[in-house]
Amino acid sequence: MVDRQLLLRKLAALDEYLAQLRELRDVTVDQYRADWRTQRAVERTLQLAIEAFRSEERRVGKECQLECR
Repeated sequence: MVDRQLLLRKLAALDEYLAQLRELRDVTVDQYRADWRTQRAVERTLQLAIEAFRSEERRVGKECQLECR
């Protein structure tokens, strides 16, 4: 069975990461290339968002496979 509370926490974290990325959407390519801090913020936040999504995708997928058998 899917742990609803864990899923909600992961989705909330994902939502927060996406909000943080939206704050950076006005950064131009030149600004991005010129500032390593901006690069790190964008890249790390994107990495965290992807990891949050992928971990839940795998976990929920495994649980659904077990329940469907």
